[in-house]
Amino acid sequence: TNQIVGPWMSMVGTVRRGALEEYVEACERAVPMPAHAIGGNLSCLGELARAELYFARGHLKTAEQFVMLTLQRTRERNQYDIRNRALLYLLRIAFAEGDYAKTEQAIRELKRQLEVPDYPARYLTYDIVMGWYRLMLGEPELVADWLKTDFEQGSTSSFIEVFGNRIKMRYFFLNRQYHKLLAFLEGWQEAKRYLFGRLYVKTREAICRYQIKDRDGALASLREAWEMCHANEIVSVFAELGKDMRTLTTAALRDKNAGIPRDWLENINRKSATFAKRQQTVIAAYRKANHLGDEIRLSPRETEVLADLYQGLSRPEVAVVRNLSINTVKLIVNTLYTKLGANNISDIIRIAVEKKLIR
Repeated sequence: TNQIVGPWMSMVGTVRRGALEEYVEACERAVPMPAHAIGGNLSCLGELARAELYFARGHLKTAEQFVMLTLQRTRERNQYDIRNRALLYLLRIAFAEGDYAKTEQAIRELKRQLEVPDYPARYLTYDIVMGWYRLMLGEPELVADWLKTDFEQGSTSSFIEVFGNRIKMRYFFLNRQYHKLLAFLEGWQEAKRYLFGRLYVKTREAICRYQIKDRDGALASLREAWEMCHANEIVSVFAELGKDMRTLTTAALRDKNAGIPRDWLENINRKSATFAKRQQTVIAAYRKANHLGDEIRLSPRETEVLADLYQGLSRPEVAVVRNLSINTVKLIVNTLYTKLGANNISDIIRIAVEKKLIR
């Protein structure tokens, strides 16, 4: 049998500096004895908790070392559920590095898990990890149907349901169902028990509120997230939100009353911009490898900016018309360069016309 572990390896609730290290060290000390007593279950939890800690701080190379160690040991000890969690971290590292080959490695290993008959949760956990992958590729329509349904909420929610809610959050955000997502986040008590859960809630609240033009609410949520993360130097939960977090931190940098240190905002702004570029690198490689070059998918915002460029608007003019920062417009244009394989604005327009992306 396998013990289902949660969406966050660290169950720390406090924001106190050093609490995350203490939790990992406690896992490494405490897990071996009960793991031995229950046939090896959870015996690799300490390694994966340490991988999560380094990943949360943006130390990707060190995080990957512990992920690979976890994969090796879970293979030896038949720890399928922890192995799936490690494969998700390998995927997250691959996107953060812009390494498509590494995503292929993770997906191959994930599919092998489906061949294990004595892993009863294999299909559910496969759907969750693949759901995250599909959403990062901009393919929400390929997410498993059960991850497109309403959120699971309540004190009796299982770890699988809580993990599934994380995927649903991204799915509803990409489908611009901001009010529905905000209503869920407000009452998601199960996640708020943990520091990482509260950070997920507050960062998603922040970008959702910004999308519905609640600038003050967005900055207030971002400020709460900063207050929770800065003592333990957590950055990845922000950076993984890519262009949406870059847009929000740009707005915060322009607001004298944001109440968030400027150096922290600039750091997150750079890291989220870098993540967005590397995510697009993975997407471009994926589309090329799967011969999807003729099927270009643009987000609603990318489509709007493309239409404005086609009408002859400059980037500053697009920023005014769409109520965006000039940096956000530049980021969207850079994404259009990547998706269309263009070298300049004229190329973007020409290719968009040829592909019938402009009507």
